[in-house]
Amino acid sequence: MASNQLYNPSKIKDKFHFGIYLNLAQHNAFVILNDINEKLGAKSNVSEENLYQSKCLEILKENKPEEQIRVLNLITEYFPFTRLFLRDAEMDSTNEIDKAKLIYWLIYSLLKRLDE
Repeated sequence: MASNQLYNPSKIKDKFHFGIYLNLAQHNAFVILNDINEKLGAKSNVSEENLYQSKCLEILKENKPEEQIRVLNLITEYFPFTRLFLRDAEMDSTNEIDKAKLIYWLIYSLLKRLDE
């Protein structure tokens, strides 16, 4: 029989219910970042606990435009929500290197929050 119980993420006793979604998001990010690293020919030695140290994210903050653009294209393909941030950057006529750094900080901060 189904329960009509409502869960509230702000209540400590209900945290377990929402934790599964965060674990799934973290695992999906792990799989995606490892796939991007493989496409870049980079060996991935990053665990799910420190995804923010992934090689593809490190490339985004370096000053190598060709590699940054390649990684930026892969990340926007796998994480479509990043296009919303790039759309705003395009309106401001931001160059590709700045877009890469914007997406780096976005993904980095999201992954750090998943680790908390």
